[in-house]
Amino acid sequence: MVKIRIVLFVTAVLLVVLLFSLPRTVVDNAPESLGASAGAQMNAAPIDGATSADQHTNDPLAIQEINRLRDLFLNNLNTEKSIIFADSLAMVFRKANYYDSAAHYYALLAERKASNEVWLRTADAYYDAFGFAMDARKRMELAGSSRDFYNKILEQDPGNLNVKAKMAMTYVSSENPMQGITVLREVLAEDPENQQAILNLGLLAITSGQYDRAIERFQRLIEINPDDVQAVFYLGYCMIETGDRKKAVEYFKKAAQLNPDQQLRAAINNYLEILN
Repeated sequence: MVKIRIVLFVTAVLLVVLLFSLPRTVVDNAPESLGASAGAQMNAAPIDGATSADQHTNDPLAIQEINRLRDLFLNNLNTEKSIIFADSLAMVFRKANYYDSAAHYYALLAERKASNEVWLRTADAYYDAFGFAMDARKRMELAGSSRDFYNKILEQDPGNLNVKAKMAMTYVSSENPMQGITVLREVLAEDPENQQAILNLGLLAITSGQYDRAIERFQRLIEINPDDVQAVFYLGYCMIETGDRKKAVEYFKKAAQLNPDQQLRAAINNYLEILN
């Protein structure tokens, strides 16, 4: 099960959430049509797609802020201020790692303010929500939404290889998963040191049990950037899978020294506790 789940996570944070079953989970929002009008979407309750603020967090201040911004957004649907409030809501949800709700608001923002910057934020939020989703159908829908927005960016900026490498991973949950591998290889053919593509190929190697190949990918990342905490972390994970517990401990200790974020640090500490 872990191998199946890892492919969904193209960042260390998302991998950590699944590996350790952290209590925070993103809500499984009902899909919204991006082509629908803002007014039609606002008829769906509640505004973030499925849940009320207190289902996202138990923090009273966060609940108060979410509800305040939602009310402001609803009361300004037909004004320029709606852009500001949609953006603010998306940022609040994204900061709390509730990417599906963040994606919902970014998508509403994108309807009002089309730009590569907004499309990228929307695509990334759907991309991260896709990583959290455990239902196969939902995962495919979120991946498709993410891919749609990445494609908008690539139409304007076809040379954006990092976007192309991320988009490649959305094919994993599509009817043509091998297309993702093809796209990643295209990226590396153009830029052999593209870290996003190398990372993604390393993750895909893990899912297929090709740990030697995965280790090669992550070691290559470290050659390019010795402070790549994700690569070091994944090397530790691969060492566990290949039976080299001593080496795994070395990598996890090194990752701990590279200023990982809170969730990744929790995962590192958890592994070290198990291995020691």
